[in-house]
Amino acid sequence: MRRRVLDALVNPSWTVADAALENAVRGRTVLVTGASFGLGEATARGLARAGARVLLVARSAGKLAEVADEIRRDGGEAHAYPADLSDPDAVAALVDKLLAEHGRIDVLVSNAGKSMRRSVALQTDRFSDFTRTIGVNYLGPVRLVIALLPSMREHGGHIVNVSTAGVRIFPGPRWGAYQASKGAFDIWLRSITPEIRRDGVAVTTLYMGLIYTRMSAPTPVMRRLPGLAPEQAAGLVYRAVIDRPRAISPWWAGPAELLTLMTRGVQAPFLSQVYRFSRDTPSALAFTGATPERRVGGGQAAQVARLLRTGAPVLRRAGVVAPLSLGTLRGMARAFQENGVSLATLAGIAAARWPGRVAVADERGRLTYRELDDRVRCLAGGLSRRHAIGPGRTVAVLCRNHRGFVEASLAASALGADLLPLNTEFPGPQLAQTLDRHPPAMIVADEEFRPVLADAGYAGPLVLAWEGDGPSPAKEQTLDALIAQDLPAPPRPEKPGRVVILSSGTTGAPKGIGRTPSPAGLIGPLISAVDRLGLRSGDPFLIAPPLFHGFGLIYLALALFLGSPAVLRRRFDAGDALRVIEEEKVAALAAVPVMLQRIMDLPQDERSARDTSSLRAVLTGGAPVRPATVTAFLDAFGPVLANGYGSSEVGIATIAGPADLRAAPGTVGRPVLGVPVRILDHRGRPVPAGTTGRIFVGGAMAATDRAGSAARADGLVDSGDLGHLDETGLLFIDGRSDDMIVSGGENVFPQEVEDLLAAHPAVADAAVLGVPDPDFGQRLIAFVVPAATAGTAGLDETLKGHVKKRLARYKAPREVHLVAEIPRTPTGKILRRTLKEGLTV
Repeated sequence: MRRRVLDALVNPSWTVADAALENAVRGRTVLVTGASFGLGEATARGLARAGARVLLVARSAGKLAEVADEIRRDGGEAHAYPADLSDPDAVAALVDKLLAEHGRIDVLVSNAGKSMRRSVALQTDRFSDFTRTIGVNYLGPVRLVIALLPSMREHGGHIVNVSTAGVRIFPGPRWGAYQASKGAFDIWLRSITPEIRRDGVAVTTLYMGLIYTRMSAPTPVMRRLPGLAPEQAAGLVYRAVIDRPRAISPWWAGPAELLTLMTRGVQAPFLSQVYRFSRDTPSALAFTGATPERRVGGGQAAQVARLLRTGAPVLRRAGVVAPLSLGTLRGMARAFQENGVSLATLAGIAAARWPGRVAVADERGRLTYRELDDRVRCLAGGLSRRHAIGPGRTVAVLCRNHRGFVEASLAASALGADLLPLNTEFPGPQLAQTLDRHPPAMIVADEEFRPVLADAGYAGPLVLAWEGDGPSPAKEQTLDALIAQDLPAPPRPEKPGRVVILSSGTTGAPKGIGRTPSPAGLIGPLISAVDRLGLRSGDPFLIAPPLFHGFGLIYLALALFLGSPAVLRRRFDAGDALRVIEEEKVAALAAVPVMLQRIMDLPQDERSARDTSSLRAVLTGGAPVRPATVTAFLDAFGPVLANGYGSSEVGIATIAGPADLRAAPGTVGRPVLGVPVRILDHRGRPVPAGTTGRIFVGGAMAATDRAGSAARADGLVDSGDLGHLDETGLLFIDGRSDDMIVSGGENVFPQEVEDLLAAHPAVADAAVLGVPDPDFGQRLIAFVVPAATAGTAGLDETLKGHVKKRLARYKAPREVHLVAEIPRTPTGKILRRTLKEGLTV
């Protein structure tokens, strides 16, 4: 209540009479720039409801078309014109087309803008920050106004400039590029107003206060300041259109402007202190080339302290930061003293804080955090005393998702040994290759994998984690038997062991990528996940992806961090997953994209029969997710879905929240806290927004070693993926660099074509690859799994036409092969190598 009152006092909105707005705009043509999101979208919808012919302009063609379609469905008239206003040729072509199709523009709402808050120390190698910001906020609007003026001076018109109150007050630290560009257009527009006023062209400038939009979202402090929702701020635009005043400002803008003039002599020292005690936003840090150490001004301890200070409000809301008793603090200190920096420490701290909470729930029942901690301590003692496990030795784990995997991993971590999670889908020969590259001192495995271990030629020590239905093995061969011996654990290791994550092996033999757990590497991604998914301590987590995969393992770490129950099932079944969500009151689900698709493929009555109201967050990742799947899942389950991007090489890089995905279903979001992300060209130079380049990622989770090490640039690691950023800083993956197809000199990214094919109602799944072609170098071939209800006669030609109508002709597949299944890894990545091998058979 107090927040709403404060918002109303500081940034009052404006309500206009419907009749007044209709009289002002009905039958008139209004051009709105930046119309795909936020204030521009809200303004366009309101003007269309009042009877205006609304022309929508923005860069994001897909969202622009969606807004126009919705306006038309609601009975309004809207036309979408995708254009980049920072491109002179695009502006000229746009105006020619607008005037040719509509004759005149009665009102221009110049709303397109780019926010930029970044300290100059982070911009020394990012001059593109300035050129892009000036292009969008100053030069682009100037070009558009100049191009429209001849018509407006002939017929009359009205220019509404959506500016910021920031141009009327003292320049703030980190806002230089933004305030300078907005101020430049404001001054230019005021300077030409006397020249065009007598020709019947009016000018109104809106000096807006804070509006809660995607532009303000990356700056956390903005969320705590008084502001307006886009729909409220649109009322001020309506007032400008009706009354045509010279300017509209918040009530405090005039006094603030006077204060700015009177206090120039003391502003610099004051603002220096503001700069000193404030900080760059995570998104500002993320897209710079600075390494974590340079950004935080120190080593890992300083970085951890900085991350914790930044994330403290998030952790308080989640219930992680709370008053603790002296006994709890002692237990937490003991966990760190015994285990050092390791996954086992997370479990030990959770046991000290929440001993009675459920830690693991699987088919065998439940373990509390106290029970889990006790079992891990005893198992560490058994592995050390009976198998000489410790620093410098490797424990391989070949288990499905159950308590045995968790216990073995935590015990190995507590001993300072290297942990090697093995893919449960490996056949014997592939497993043999992996064990040859990374020879383990012992393997912890489920009994069902004894045959594949024998096929791989493994004859070393074996401890069983999950027994089958056959004859029971000797008890000393099981985890439970080792735990029952209750042997004391050795002293804390001098240094932590590594976690060796195997790459997916989509292009060849899997490679082991090792990294040493560190607080600096874990804290930022964990805080970002908690924040963007709205998680709370104690929320039950259903972890569906295999724990041997980095995605499953990091979600397990997140559950331990929050003291939450990790709900595990040995195999995934979509219907069973919904049952578990209902019975366990699951609040957070981790699932790879193919799992989400299987849930959506269930009959509607089967999905609706389960009570999933407890589900507040669903994080997907590990493979590309189709935009159509994203939209369908959000429609079915509400705003709960988030999409994470990362890899074995770089760890977690970005997370897209539900609002991001609703606006742009294909995005993977913004960088997580403390992880820089840059898009570079082939020479290692930053590329502008909208341009595809190589994705480089930094942060403490970036791999410390790798067979066939990845390329690096300024301390950042090449992820192996290609992608681009949009004007708001959202990241989009365009494909793997080694999957790119060059056909007739044109670059084609398979994922774009695959997403389009998969969106066709006759297609259940699709994959696209390039094969040699004597004329074009490569040609595209599509593999399609027909939908269960689709006929196959003529489907190949239908799909070729479907692509040709929506993409450039060179992106259309020459051949379409109908197949029963697309080969994929357990996390859903397409095995293109297997598809190519099938062509040669």
